[in-house]
Amino acid sequence: MFSVKVSSDDMKDRLDANFYRPEYLEIEHKLNQLGSATLGSLCNGVECGPFGGNAIADDLYAEQGVAFIRPVNISSHVFDESSLVKVSEQLLIDNKLKIYNGTNLYFGRVGDPCVAVIDRKTSISPNIIVAKTNPELADPHYLWAFGACTFGLKQLLRQLKTVAQPTTSTEAVRNLSVFNASLEAQKYIGDKVRQAEQLRAWAKLCLYNARNKLAENLTRFAPNTYCELQGKDGSLTVCVKSKEIDDRLDSWFYKAEFTKSKRVLMELEDNGISTKPLKSIGTVEYGFMPLEDYWSPCEGHQFLRVTNIKENLIVDSGDVKFVNPIESNAPKYRLKEGDIVVVQLGNSTGRIAYISPKYESWAYPSFALRVRLNNNSGFDSGYTSLFLSEVLGQNQIQRTISITSVRPNTTKPAIESIAIPELSVEEQQIIGTWIREMTAANENSTALISSAKILVEALIEGQLTEQQLIQAQQALDDGDNTLDQAILSKLSNEGYAIEGSTPLFSDIDELYRLLESAAQAEAEE
Repeated sequence: MFSVKVSSDDMKDRLDANFYRPEYLEIEHKLNQLGSATLGSLCNGVECGPFGGNAIADDLYAEQGVAFIRPVNISSHVFDESSLVKVSEQLLIDNKLKIYNGTNLYFGRVGDPCVAVIDRKTSISPNIIVAKTNPELADPHYLWAFGACTFGLKQLLRQLKTVAQPTTSTEAVRNLSVFNASLEAQKYIGDKVRQAEQLRAWAKLCLYNARNKLAENLTRFAPNTYCELQGKDGSLTVCVKSKEIDDRLDSWFYKAEFTKSKRVLMELEDNGISTKPLKSIGTVEYGFMPLEDYWSPCEGHQFLRVTNIKENLIVDSGDVKFVNPIESNAPKYRLKEGDIVVVQLGNSTGRIAYISPKYESWAYPSFALRVRLNNNSGFDSGYTSLFLSEVLGQNQIQRTISITSVRPNTTKPAIESIAIPELSVEEQQIIGTWIREMTAANENSTALISSAKILVEALIEGQLTEQQLIQAQQALDDGDNTLDQAILSKLSNEGYAIEGSTPLFSDIDELYRLLESAAQAEAEE
């Protein structure tokens, strides 16, 4: 509930109460005082995707072609390629659909407002609005940071219109009021977003290298069955031999890929690569079950939930919850660097998280199992986590899932039985190092994305001046990161220069090292 007296000067062509929420009026007044500009005036046009007869049907998607952007690709405010589809360029031309080049902003039309910046050739679905940026008028990545921060998103929330579902109009995007900082100050903030993209690309390359090194080893020691497991023979069925019959008789347990995985492990053993069950190289424990509602951040203890565990060993701390610090204080519920968390229940059963220093001492949930390797196990935790997340590890985990339960689930004894190949220490460390580098790059990329939005908000709120950002940018151009480091050290998830808050970057020197590695890899491509 809220009440506010609205001045006649603030009245628009909307009479719904939500449009005049105090926080929306405050943003409008603040931006007007600072001398803002509309997004449309800072771009070369704002337009919506096609409706009607020339819209692209799902069955026209192709293996190769132009990236076709849909809301699912931008819902997290970052370009997500996991569900990306493509359309042939000729088909787009034949249907008189536009193709966009360069760096542009993409807004979702339906549901909660979202925006992403994409630098590639694209076309768009009817539920996407594109703002064609002009670097001479405004830094594209600064514009994204503004659109994704509180001042941008709340303006879009204010303009939502609900028919069948909440909808953002092209006009609302075109008239988005943007704080038009100087181009040099914009560049400083925009560079944080560009650096985040650079680190995301580096993280993908690290994962690619780790996967290749693992596949190289498995192919070398199990050339026959591992190639078959990879599907190179194209078969979907397999004849189960009598010696392969176990204590389960359901067909799920003997799916072709599961049986082939077992044969890979046997071939590895035959060729001198022993395998060890997890219970012989570490401990497996269930997590903590909160018995009450989540606590406030200032009183509770950080809690890693199943929903925080994403694909490719990534942990997402964007929606942190807190639990009773006394009840969750048992050492067995606290995570350590190098731990591996396996989702044990639900549709994401088998998903793997590698625990970096960032999550040291967090509590983890009862719907997951924590794997902690023994110090003298001879196994690298990064290597082990990758193995568990790849096809041979996943097939072993999926095979253990109970198909008679209401929800998919596995058990502690089942995970303890998963066999891990004992590659040489050197090969394991190479793979493990790539995984640790990937994890650090992803975490710092996320922090850079947050930093750009926080910097925009701090600039608008007067906590930072344009001159400070300009000086920091000029120093960076001269090879001096002292001013940049001073600014970054004051950032936290709570904002800029908040006393007692946890820094956004735990190790700024590591950030610079990762950026240097990413830049070198980019130059070598």
